[in-house]
Formats: sequence, C-alpha cells, structure tokens
Amino acid sequence: MVKFLQLNLNHCRAAQDLLAQTTRETRIDVAIISEPYTPKHIGVWHESLDAGAALWSCGQAPYQLTQRMARKGFARAKCGRIYVYSCYIPPSIPLAEYTAIIEDIAQDAHGKSPVIIAGDFNAWATEWGSSRTTPRGTILLDIFASLNVCLLNIGTRSTYSKAGRESIIDLTFASPDVARDAKWHVSDVYTHSDHFAVITDTYQLGSRGASRRLQHTGYKMNTMDLERLLPMVEGLGIRGDANSSADAIAETITNACDAILTKVRKGGNAHRPVAWWNEDIAKARKECLAARRKSQRSRPSPNFEHHLQNFRAKRKLLKEAIRRSKSRYFQKLCDAADAEPFGLAYKLVMGRLCRQPMPTNPEQLKQIVLTLFPRQTPGIAPQLPANGINDCAPTDANEVLSIAAKLKADKSPGPDGIPNGVIKAVITAQPRSFVELFNHEDDPFCEHCGYGVIEDAEHALFYCPLYSRERDKATAGRNDLSPENLVTRMVATENGWTAVANMASAIMKELRRQERIRRGID
Repeated sequence: MVKFLQLNLNHCRAAQDLLAQTTRETRIDVAIISEPYTPKHIGVWHESLDAGAALWSCGQAPYQLTQRMARKGFARAKCGRIYVYSCYIPPSIPLAEYTAIIEDIAQDAHGKSPVIIAGDFNAWATEWGSSRTTPRGTILLDIFASLNVCLLNIGTRSTYSKAGRESIIDLTFASPDVARDAKWHVSDVYTHSDHFAVITDTYQLGSRGASRRLQHTGYKMNTMDLERLLPMVEGLGIRGDANSSADAIAETITNACDAILTKVRKGGNAHRPVAWWNEDIAKARKECLAARRKSQRSRPSPNFEHHLQNFRAKRKLLKEAIRRSKSRYFQKLCDAADAEPFGLAYKLVMGRLCRQPMPTNPEQLKQIVLTLFPRQTPGIAPQLPANGINDCAPTDANEVLSIAAKLKADKSPGPDGIPNGVIKAVITAQPRSFVELFNHEDDPFCEHCGYGVIEDAEHALFYCPLYSRERDKATAGRNDLSPENLVTRMVATENGWTAVANMASAIMKELRRQERIRRGID
C-alpha cells in the first residue's frame, strides 16, 4: 500500500511544521503539496517551476521519485509504479492561462498509467459536490475527459473552509487501476491551514510499501540465549562445494536466530514524532481542532463571531508554541555540537542529509556506476606462477579463533543480518567447521603439478608424477596404465587386479592425508 496525503499549506510555516508530524502519525509515504512554505532537500522533494506545487517522499523508507518533470502549475514524478502529479493553479490567473496549464497536464499525462493527478485546482463543478459549475470547472472536466481517469472525491465534504465560506477545490483524479481499490477521505486532523488534508490509500499497485515495513533489519542482541542457540547450530560442516556449504551454514545460523532472537523491524519507529514535538504542542493542536469544530458548528448562531475569535486565538497560541519549541531545540543542538562535535547534532544533520531513497531506475543506476567506475582501456592480465596456489597457507583453528575474538558485538552486521555476537559464539563453539569451510575448494588444484591442473581421480591415478612410484609398482615398471586399459589389466589376472587395487588404495590414502593437512586437522 502507498499512502498519499494531499494538502494546500498556504505558504504557512506552522502548517508545514505540523505536516511533518502528521505524515509520521498517519504513516504517509508521499505528500502532494500545494503552496509549500519551503522546499526539502532534492533527494525526496520535487516541485513545479513556479514552486506552487510539490511532491515530498516522506515515508520511513522514502520512495524514489523518478522520471521527474516540472512545469508551471504542476510537478510530475513516478513513485514506485504510479505516476503522481501535484498541481496548484492560483485563482488569480486569467482563464486562458488556466486552460493552457490544464491542457499541459493532460498532454503530459496522456498514455501514462497508473496515474494520480491531485491538487488545488480552484475550480467548482456540481460533479464533485459544488453548488454550481464555473467556467474553470467546465474546462477541467472537458480536458480531463480525454484522459482515462476518474474522480476520487466522494460526498459533499468540503476541502476548504475560511471565514464561514466552504468549497471543494482540492481534487484527486486517478486511473481506473488505481481507483478500483483506492480509499479516499477528507481527514479531520488539524493542519493550521484553511484547507483540510485529503488522504488516499492505494492498494495492489503499491504493495511494496506495506511489505517493506514488515521486513526486519536484524536482531536484538540482548535477547540472545546461548544455551538455546548453540544446540540449534550443532553439526555444521561441509555439504557439497564451498558456496553451498557457506550457504548451508548461514541458513542454519539464521534459522537459529529467527527462533531465539527478537527481530528488529524496519519502520518500527514510524510513529516517532519530529524532534521538536512535545506535549504542549500536542495539547495546543487538540484545542485548535476543538475550537475550529465549534466555530464551524455555530456558524448560523449569534455566537459564531465569539467562537471564531476563540479559534483564531488558539491558532496563534499553537503557532507560538511551535516557534518556541523549535527555537529551544535548535539551541540545544548548538550546545550539544559545542560539547560533542560528533554527537546528537551531527547524527541528526547527517541523518537528514543521508535519508534519501536508494536509486532503482536502471538508466540512473547505469550513469552512477559509469561515473564512479569509468571504463578503462583493457590491460594485460598478470601471469600467475605455476605454483601460485601454494603461496597461500591453509587456515587453521587458531587463526579462525583469533578472527572471532576480534569481532565486536556493537558493530553493524553484514547483509545477512546475523549479529557479530552470534557469529563469534558459533565460531568459538565449532572452530573446525569453519576451518573446513575456509580450506575447502570447489575444484582443488594438484599441489604437485601447480596452478591450472585439477586434482581429480583420473589425474591422480594416471598422470600425476607424485604417484609414479605406485604406478610403476602396479605395472612392473612399465608405467603404461591408462583409462583405456585399466579394466583390461584388472580382469586379466588375479595379480593384475591386486596390483591395481593396491595402487588405488595407496593413492587414496595419500590424498586423504593431504586433505586433512589442508583442513588444519593434522
């Protein structure tokens, strides 16, 4: 599920501050903003040429905004699989200019699907609950009729309210594949704007967003129980080639961690408030919401003016509470930076700078890779010595235990998410399993013949000079044994059978001895 919040901020600083908290409380993935106060950093923010409309990827794990395009009156980007348009057309522009912007939106959106087109269009039409249809509403309906989109607005709930005047000017259009399973509603959350927040939940197409929050990023080490963990990882050893063996060991340890340790969920702190949020601001926001509702309900009564003034006073108190809290928090960060340069202030700033979605667009990724790793003129590969394979001494148990002792439990785990403390405990308990793994080779080369000669049964029995004495003994000095005449020699006479069998036994005994040396057993 991808969750969108649509709101006109009226260029209000307090409204944008509250939006940051609201998106966290309601787990919004992308905010579709009209009249923003100030832009965020480019990684998660995209706005129109006139800065009147913007898209903000604000989720716990932000979506990447790809295929961006900005024009006057709207900004477009692709969020996951959905093309999203954020629109704002001021009420002051001439009708001809309004028409040109709507036509520009329709032309760009033509053929794109799935798509969401949302924003403050400042247009009225009975089709979305207005009391009348204005020329702007007619133009919007006529031009958007050429697109394969439908209106998500339902009911007659106003999206704008100011000084007793209400209207529906914040609209949401979507292609049928989005609209089919979307849930659209006007939220009651207080926004500090004369517009209400509109929330749209999209399903199926955005299922990645929901599953993303369920993925775990590791384990809590304080829940580890070695008495339960170690018996679950007994019997680690070589199964097949080196890669298969490593995968099997990692899977066994991961299964043990899943059963014993508590998982750390990505997005588990999605409800964490913004840094400057406190109980006083939460209380002031609640009082503002109550005062606004009372003012709206009392509109026809003589007490309307009294309730309206009370609402305005509460708004002012909320705005001042936000300003004071942000000022105090900023001073706190400054003091912390003076006392500890790489402490909370540094982490907060770096977290904001680095909190950008991971690029997923193939063309963008290709450009990044080519920039970081420019193509070089092909060179000549260095020639390895014939005995190069023997330059690396086999790993032994002492070396493995020494490596395990240096693992720090507080360091981040690798891609598998297995904590260093678990790896350290398993290696300490079963060092020989890891010695065998590190010394295991998929295609071991013959230690006598050197690099490039595979040590298999055929090479050992018939060709390797290391076993020429055994072959001479089996063939009475002729050393003419080959794969073609092996069976003939064995079945010709009883002595021939015994001689070949003794040769094979001696060679296999020597091979097993060398294997034990490689594994660090002998």
